[in-house]
Amino acid sequence: MTSKLAIFTTALLLSSAAAQANIAISSEPTHDMECDAGVCTPTAKEAVLNVDDLTSMLASGDVTVQGGDGIATAAGLEIDHSFRWSSKSRLTLSMGNNIIVNAPVTVAGSGALTLTYAQIKPDDDVLFRKKGKIQFRHMSSSLIIQGNSYVLANTLSSLSTAIAANPQGFFALASDYDAGQDGQYRAAPIYSIGEGHSSSGVLSGLGNTIQNLSVVTGAKHTSVSMIHLNYGVVRDVNLTNVDMRALRGVSQNAGGLLDYNLYAVKHCFTSGNVGGEGFYNGGLVALNLGTIVASHSAATVSGIYAGGLVGINRGVVSQSFATGSVQKVRGTRFVGGLVGENDHKIIDSYSTASVSARRTAGGLIGLTDSKSRVSTSYSIGPVAGGYSGGFIGGDETPDHPADYWDIDTSGASNGCGGGGSCKGVTGLTDAQLKSSLPAKFDPEIWGQSPKINNGYPYLLANPPPK
Repeated sequence: MTSKLAIFTTALLLSSAAAQANIAISSEPTHDMECDAGVCTPTAKEAVLNVDDLTSMLASGDVTVQGGDGIATAAGLEIDHSFRWSSKSRLTLSMGNNIIVNAPVTVAGSGALTLTYAQIKPDDDVLFRKKGKIQFRHMSSSLIIQGNSYVLANTLSSLSTAIAANPQGFFALASDYDAGQDGQYRAAPIYSIGEGHSSSGVLSGLGNTIQNLSVVTGAKHTSVSMIHLNYGVVRDVNLTNVDMRALRGVSQNAGGLLDYNLYAVKHCFTSGNVGGEGFYNGGLVALNLGTIVASHSAATVSGIYAGGLVGINRGVVSQSFATGSVQKVRGTRFVGGLVGENDHKIIDSYSTASVSARRTAGGLIGLTDSKSRVSTSYSIGPVAGGYSGGFIGGDETPDHPADYWDIDTSGASNGCGGGGSCKGVTGLTDAQLKSSLPAKFDPEIWGQSPKINNGYPYLLANPPPK
């Protein structure tokens, strides 16, 4: 499993490379595109297919938009304007590089959609940015991604039923969903993705949002999250205004999305409240044993070991961030803006979350052990606790290659609180952190602009929401 995770993480890091020449589906007039017999191909690096031209073709038959070679013609695709079609036609998007969805796409009739990408650059992906999402009005419609047929569901109960019947299958959330109408769950509505076989089973949110999901329990050995176990891939799921609570006397883990991640989480987001009296609590994941990439949380989190994104990390967290708050509760031990306790690897990540604890608090991490590896990451949130550090509360990590904390905004004069040398962690003033990328921050991974992230460094593959 470790080797698979290493390959998976490396591939995702490489996929964050600089901008590519893409076909744009937009409101601009079509140019540098040849369309013949339902097949549209670019003739230049920067080609445009007008949305009205595309929907007109879909009204009368199937349409394929395929990329070029990436050298003389566009190899990727960006959807910059919303569109929909109501016919039975299939739209096929076949690209050598990324497919980037910046605006809503709706299959309003019984039509179909096929997405194929990364044929030239194997590390590229389908990415949902800005207001981008894909929605289906009919659950019998066909969705094929990378050759796999997906089961569509537009409610949490139908999604749960479909996954329970075949945990190793491929599933997609077909629209936004308000889980408030379901009432309060007493356990995670989805039990397991992948059923114990690493990398099997995929749940894609298609950029859609589930709001107002509530899981509250006083029962022992009960999952407090949307999904209990993930052995596969959970990606492109947005959860807003969650209420995840383990009641007093129940030492359960709580996570906004997952309590246990054993393989991969990609491009997911949570907000709301996570914690109560739970043990390991995280805004996105309670216990991470796999990989979390390009995800973030704005949740308010509390717990004995609590992190803005992850309660305890024994896997890999990369290109991710937290912006909420991590609060003290009765018996709080270690809390961190991003991770409560880190036993493995955090790379290219940051936290702006405020952190407070009765014992040990850190702007990025509450506690690290000797196996912990943290690099090219930073924190800026205010920190308060018995043993508090601007970056780490309690540190046993031998070295920190290029880690930083904001002396001014954190209110902390030390990088680490309760013990540890904090070797390699550097304090910067607010002006310094906003003036340029810190040393060893890769400009192909990190960006900086006064108009983005309040001037602080941000992740190119995971920009903050506007």
